[in-house]
Amino acid sequence: MIEMILITAFTIQIIMAIVKRKSPEDHGWWMASTAFTLMMPGLGRGLQNLWIGLYGFTPDNASAQTIPIYLCQAIIIGMTLAVAAKFGKLKHPATFLAVGANMTLFVLEPVARSPEIQAFWRGLIAV
Repeated sequence: MIEMILITAFTIQIIMAIVKRKSPEDHGWWMASTAFTLMMPGLGRGLQNLWIGLYGFTPDNASAQTIPIYLCQAIIIGMTLAVAAKFGKLKHPATFLAVGANMTLFVLEPVARSPEIQAFWRGLIAV
């Protein structure tokens, strides 16, 4: 679900980069922000593999899934804000979109673990 949000944000960023193509500064920042949006799957899986390599994995060990992903999102948000600050783009809509899309994990992940939500998705998939 998080990746669907990130893909949607990426699509918006590409569209806005096309719309802003006559303004090199805006176009460039819209394009640069796509890197921060697409970073999560690769960095997240890499951190999960590192975590599992260091601490092992058992199916009941939820921390092997959640801690590396939370860490990944914090790293990405930190990098986004650091680069945006360096280039004076903290208040740019592309920065808000990149940070907002990456922050959704902190809200959606606990909700997605709800038994009711799990039952809904299982029922939907079984249809």
